[in-house]
Amino acid sequence: MLPASFNSTSKDSNTFDIYIDVFDKGELNRMIITRSSDPEEYQVNFEDSYIGTLSHRSDDTWELIKGSIPAFIISDIVRSMKRHLKN
Repeated sequence: MLPASFNSTSKDSNTFDIYIDVFDKGELNRMIITRSSDPEEYQVNFEDSYIGTLSHRSDDTWELIKGSIPAFIISDIVRSMKRHLKN
């Protein structure tokens, strides 16, 4: 899998884009990440479809709390989200 990358839609926005090679074909697919009203929860959309919500826990782990994000891409999503949130 190619490393995930990100592209912020706005530095102060609660929504940002990340790009991940979901299908291992060398093509980056857009994921839209939206921070929910709970500042530790992030909704993940693949293109225009909701696929799940990830929660950032106090021990710095991430948990899928809603939806059905395939396990093989969660680490790429989290890595890209961390890069964005760090900036």
